[in-house]
Amino acid sequence: MLKIRRQKSDSNINYLAAFEELGHRIVDDITSDNIFLGYTEPLLTLGDGIRETNAIAYLGPAKSRSNLCIATSTTATKVLIENGMAIGVQITTSSGETYKLYATKEVILSAGAINSPKLLMLSGVGPKKHLDSLGIPVVADLPVGQNLSDHNLAVVLIQMDEIHGPIPPVNPYTFPLPITTGYVALDKKQTYPDYQTINLVIPHDSPTLLQVCVNVFKYSDEICNKFYAAGINRTTFFAVPNLLVTKSRGQILLASNDPTDDPLVYTGMYSDKSDLKLMGKCLADFASVLNTKYFRSVNATLVDTGLCSDKSGIEFWECYALAMSGSMWHYAGTCAMGSVVDNTLRVKSIQGLRVVDASVMPAQVSGNINGVVTMIAERGAEFILKTWDISVD
Repeated sequence: MLKIRRQKSDSNINYLAAFEELGHRIVDDITSDNIFLGYTEPLLTLGDGIRETNAIAYLGPAKSRSNLCIATSTTATKVLIENGMAIGVQITTSSGETYKLYATKEVILSAGAINSPKLLMLSGVGPKKHLDSLGIPVVADLPVGQNLSDHNLAVVLIQMDEIHGPIPPVNPYTFPLPITTGYVALDKKQTYPDYQTINLVIPHDSPTLLQVCVNVFKYSDEICNKFYAAGINRTTFFAVPNLLVTKSRGQILLASNDPTDDPLVYTGMYSDKSDLKLMGKCLADFASVLNTKYFRSVNATLVDTGLCSDKSGIEFWECYALAMSGSMWHYAGTCAMGSVVDNTLRVKSIQGLRVVDASVMPAQVSGNINGVVTMIAERGAEFILKTWDISVD
């Protein structure tokens, strides 16, 4: 349903050659049966001249169905559970009105790895000690909200060739920048990657550099201003190395029993020190691209953020990893299969309640999770149709 395609760019040729010089394979399909490592121009969710989303791909064709109702500006505040069975949900509209909607077969919760555990805990499904502390009657004592995982990142910006003149126009019907992706294992005998890097080639003097720095990765004005200054009359190579297999785990807790309060998100990033050491090694490994022929030919320079300037070698990169730490927004695992839901995504100890989103992943995958979450939804739909013997045209 979701259209994907590869967007090739002549601007990537020299960059891919630089990574090949370091011994990395350049491949067309990193997801094939026998290739898990290397650099490529990635698949993007593009189709019919627009950036595709699951809303466009799935809800768009279904929007005229009589059995589909989408309530916008409406928030689910509680799953209604009676005698161990989910019977419906309580909702609040934007005007503050509260309603109860009742299910004829089951309740499907798909609010993501932060809000799905929040809603379950508000409904009495979660760690007993935590729910007791907030005066929430416990319906099922399950480790909801635990096991939060993500992909840790640290942006590395490299100044490339000097260019003067007008900023190149952006094609609104394509991904706006040349992009490459790499999957790298530090141990060459290893078959799975330690880190992924997403690399964007940003034209000189482009406001995109500020937009990505501030809006996507949420760095401080001080850092982003330094990045923007580095892009004046210079192409920049905006690289996002991120750690794929992390041991650190965080948790989601309720701030109160008030559904309008945001939950407390403890990322747990680098709570396992081995993750920080590995990330330092990954950053140092990536930075070796500065020594390749092409990068030397354009006088490529690592942009100085002013952080960790008193350190060198691997200590610098471990310090940099911590100081520039950020999120890939790949939150997962907080209603994990095995501990919270079973292998058909049904919540344990509760009948008629299923969770279908990234929260059910017991562990992270080695890459972006968009495709994985879509697959979970497809599989969840199959479970639901099979359970109720429903046929779909």
